[in-house]
Amino acid sequence: MLLLQHSRHRLLFFFLFLADLVVDVLSVVSARAAEDCNRTCGSYTAPYPFGFSVGCPIRLECYNPSKSSVRIGEFTVRNITDDSLLVDVPPACNRSIDAVKSLFGHNYALTERNGLFLGNCTPVANKSLSARCAVNTILFDGSCGPRYDNATCFYNATREGFFDEDSVAASGCSFFFTSIGYDDVRGASVPSLDLRTAELAWWLNGTCRCAGNASCAAVRASVTHLPRFRCRCSEGFQGDGFIGGTGCRKGLSLLSICDPFTGLSHGFK
Repeated sequence: MLLLQHSRHRLLFFFLFLADLVVDVLSVVSARAAEDCNRTCGSYTAPYPFGFSVGCPIRLECYNPSKSSVRIGEFTVRNITDDSLLVDVPPACNRSIDAVKSLFGHNYALTERNGLFLGNCTPVANKSLSARCAVNTILFDGSCGPRYDNATCFYNATREGFFDEDSVAASGCSFFFTSIGYDDVRGASVPSLDLRTAELAWWLNGTCRCAGNASCAAVRASVTHLPRFRCRCSEGFQGDGFIGGTGCRKGLSLLSICDPFTGLSHGFK
């Protein structure tokens, strides 16, 4: 009987030791991953999990370090929030439809709150015209010639809250002029429009890996059905919320601070 109890105690001690070892290993791996990720572009420091080197979970391009210019493809990133990227899409008459591909990646995609203005479209693509996007006179003003007089506004090809990348490629259009972001504010007679802007939702792949004092939000997968998630510090804590990042520290959450000029949430640093 004593021998059995002694064996149980040894087995319990072994499992406790193993659990501590796993936690230590995960901490070292996460710290090493954070060290391998360069998050600095000029004077700007990107919030984890974003960065500018191979070791970063979500890699962006530091296009012009002297101006701290950050890009995805050819598009400048205006802001990073706890769940989205806001990207500038200035009007361009001859931008190829292929440029839209850079707005889709392994860790981000165009949300359904976007409308794409496409040009040189086939008659089939005209089925995507919508009164919701009828702001051609504001965007085009004749600067691109007659081929944009009846530009197609593509907005309803969505899948699980995201734009369907395949349907954009199959739209029959040759040019990607610009994008608008819109928000159906409850009670408003018309949606709020953000011209020359694209909104991308972002996530990390896999199951939740959030730090203490952080909540985990599952992100719906549109096609693969693989698990995806984001972390966010609880109220009263600041940080990025990720085990591999800064985690959460006691204090006012930086995510709650808004830029008085843009009204957009600052990236969490």
